[in-house]
Amino acid sequence: SGTVKLGGQSVPDGCNVAFISDSGFTATGLVSGGSYTLHGTSKNADDIPVGEYRVMVTPPATTGQMSDAEYEKMMSESASGQATPSAPEKTPIPAKYNTTTTSGLKYEVKEGSNTIDIEMQ
Repeated sequence: SGTVKLGGQSVPDGCNVAFISDSGFTATGLVSGGSYTLHGTSKNADDIPVGEYRVMVTPPATTGQMSDAEYEKMMSESASGQATPSAPEKTPIPAKYNTTTTSGLKYEVKEGSNTIDIEMQ
């Protein structure tokens, strides 16, 4: 477990953290309140093998659905000819952190309880 920060600020709730070992073992966790707890294969942090892990952080999954208010606004603007293409939503996590090959994040899991705070720039 630990915290996840980008530029000193906590990342949004729902971001995913994945620790992947060279042997292929993967442990994942969701960020809530700026913190995460990893879960291995049995949903128990105690079953995560010791060793070095490459780490990636991905933004929260989106539903792809708009709220009723967003829909009404879009329909109103479309009907009045005021509709303008919206810019793609900016992701809260830079793309380089979305894969273990480019994130540059590596941490060692040791025997017992671990606190691993992830700091991204």
